[in-house]
Amino acid sequence: MLSFRIAQRARLDPLAWLHETKLVPGRFLKRLIRPLLGARLVQGLLLDPLAELAEHPLSRPFALRLQRRRQARNLAKLDAAGRPLVSVVMAARNAEATVTCALESLLAQSYGNLEIIVVNDASEDGTAALVTQLMARDPRISLISLPTQQGAALARNRGFERVTGNYICSHDADDRSRPDRIERQLVFLMRDPRRMAAVCAYRRIDRAGRPLRVNGALHHRSNPSLLFRRDPVLEELGGLAPMKRGEDSEYVARITARYGRQARALLYAPLLEAYFSPNSLLWSDSQVRQVGDNVVYDRSETAPTEAAKYEAWHQSITLGTSSPFQPFRPDETASDGR
Repeated sequence: MLSFRIAQRARLDPLAWLHETKLVPGRFLKRLIRPLLGARLVQGLLLDPLAELAEHPLSRPFALRLQRRRQARNLAKLDAAGRPLVSVVMAARNAEATVTCALESLLAQSYGNLEIIVVNDASEDGTAALVTQLMARDPRISLISLPTQQGAALARNRGFERVTGNYICSHDADDRSRPDRIERQLVFLMRDPRRMAAVCAYRRIDRAGRPLRVNGALHHRSNPSLLFRRDPVLEELGGLAPMKRGEDSEYVARITARYGRQARALLYAPLLEAYFSPNSLLWSDSQVRQVGDNVVYDRSETAPTEAAKYEAWHQSITLGTSSPFQPFRPDETASDGR
């Protein structure tokens, strides 16, 4: 387990790993390696080599050919598995600036057997109208409109109540998925029957699509990219906890508590991109600023997160003394004793 954590840190955030590690001795030696690990080319090759090679003219034809072969293999595997339906649930609140891009990234997926459920969380802008326009273009999209604001977690729970797919996938209204995201994440999850959930890496971008670093790191683990088996996860765990933020991380932790560490897996490829907005809920409790291509904020201002309140519950789930079920709606009786 320790080796996995080292590998994860070294690949997702190699500069921070280099700064902290004792495996590379000597300040002088680290200074020699730091520029290499800081290069976007090197970080891209660490996480998704074919995608990185496809960005460069000399290697693009070779990389694209290999990508097409991989996609053909993945789609053949999914065909052999009966083309399982994936339900994508998206909560949207005043997201008219980003929801069209987010939905179009889903409609462009290489794996097309999707149902896309958008839960309009009492938006006060044109979010619902934009979703309705896309519904007329593609019947895979459906819309649930809530009369009062519920928050992202409870809004997505409404979507969970409607899903019919074999697998459930989360997607934020201000994110965009790469065309091969669901295909690759689904095959990655299905590869091991012990896996109940899989997440991928992501990077943050500005409005022009340029990559941004967050506190120096270019790539991050994306719990909002969660893709999980509907059965038995949804039946046993229920919905997301009614948290202001961090509900995805809590759900991943609950899956781990119930099924063990082998039940959740990380696909290192950055298959998701998230727009940076200083007004986002993610940064709401901290002072955040953008300096060039780096978003800087004080992590101490955002800690402890709400997820810390659930740690005792997770421990009791692991011990088998508490039920992992969380009601989909807050007016139902909770089973975790909080």
